[in-house]
Amino acid sequence: MPAAAQSYFETHRQLTANLTGLIHGTCAVDDVMQFVAKNSGAGGSPSRLDQDAIEHAHETVGQVLHSRLHQSAFDTMSVGKKLLSQEHVDRVAAHVKDAKASGCFAGEGGRSLPEFQQLLRNLQVRVDASKGPANIKAVSRLVRELQAAAQPRPSTGGLGDRPPSSPPPTSTGLPALSDATLAVASASLLGAMRSDPAACSKAVAQGVVGHAGQILARDRSKGTGTASSGAAHPELSVALAQILSEVVLQSVHEVEAKQRERKALAPFLVGGEGVLSSGNRIAMLKASSVSGEAEKALDSLLLALKSSLNRHEYARMWAVILALTMLTEHQVCISQILARGFLPVLRCVADALQSEKGPLPSPMQRPQQPEFPCTKVTQDPPPFSGASYAPALKRSGGTVKDKWLNSSFSLPDLRKPASRGGLHGRSKEGGCGAGPQELPPMPPLLWILGEDSVPPEAVYRVCDRSLLVLKVRALLIRIEGSRATLVQPFALTGH
Repeated sequence: MPAAAQSYFETHRQLTANLTGLIHGTCAVDDVMQFVAKNSGAGGSPSRLDQDAIEHAHETVGQVLHSRLHQSAFDTMSVGKKLLSQEHVDRVAAHVKDAKASGCFAGEGGRSLPEFQQLLRNLQVRVDASKGPANIKAVSRLVRELQAAAQPRPSTGGLGDRPPSSPPPTSTGLPALSDATLAVASASLLGAMRSDPAACSKAVAQGVVGHAGQILARDRSKGTGTASSGAAHPELSVALAQILSEVVLQSVHEVEAKQRERKALAPFLVGGEGVLSSGNRIAMLKASSVSGEAEKALDSLLLALKSSLNRHEYARMWAVILALTMLTEHQVCISQILARGFLPVLRCVADALQSEKGPLPSPMQRPQQPEFPCTKVTQDPPPFSGASYAPALKRSGGTVKDKWLNSSFSLPDLRKPASRGGLHGRSKEGGCGAGPQELPPMPPLLWILGEDSVPPEAVYRVCDRSLLVLKVRALLIRIEGSRATLVQPFALTGH
């Protein structure tokens, strides 16, 4: 045998051995790809593999990566969110890294690599947050997650231009977090802010008030692009509202320290007539003022309360009421709540809730952006609904239910019925019985996790109408009963 032919067969034998080792897990993906690149003429080296062998190797690598990535992803999801560990996430991350580096990922079944990257990022954030309250070093990372969620995602140009399995990235280029994962990250950030005042100050300095307020009070009809609003997810709304209230409480603690100092000096500030001078009144007023970020947080809570009342978003309303209940334990907060105009809005909320009979009304739908697909002008005739150009004996006999299941994305029919084309159940190929059928696209991975959307009934996980009425009434009683004590620093002394 000539030396060239012997080298040719030896190269193909080594390629087959590498692919067999890749399938059995004894050979790495990088070794296979480097072997193919070395013997395919890349970099000026002589080509020892024909084009069919190269394409077959790429196809085999893609199929192996597709199978491993699916298996690792579904094994991780089957463990459950509470038992999720770093080992499961590392396994998915390794397969995602191999699929991205090889460039041979076969996106079969309607799944793309960005969908697995989005799942990996959500799982990694969950694992990091499950380790307990974040420390001061993790505050910056969690604030960046809120910043990415607050910014609108780039528009895709139309509702039908992007398949559901290709999620749009955030403006930072990273895969988007689901509302449930963002709620876990927000709760971890809230724990860090409560346990360490330095962590709260660091988060405020990095703009956590603006990011949390933008997500909580966002009205998607006034923005551009698409983004997760967070208004319908109860746990996320509660975490964001409590982050804003924690910023206010940290500022109130500083104000109360100043007030104690002013109270100790009050007997020395009284004039000859037993009243405070104008300068001393201004000093006492400044001692009751919170910081600018705290005022911004209160404005965000007020905006969220008004928007939730107008749009019947009771999950967000419940979150704001819980935050205000925590704030009313301090007289300084009550004075700020009255000054910001919360009282008439809370009365409107109480009247609206008491006027409802039965369950809470469904929230108003927030329009997606863009609301309509781009208009395409063409000279082709429009497709008429129900028209069939096939002969009568070969027309499909699908029912209305079959058509609805095929077009429904929320309830995909994974077992597509066999085609009824042809006489006596014959397939188009002429054989008896059902031929090979094209399966419908698989549902997204976040749909399997139950995190692709928030149902309107999710609000009942945290509250109902009766509980809302009780909370609002208790909040009004506490605020209205504290009016008299608020004027004590300005009252006449010496009587």
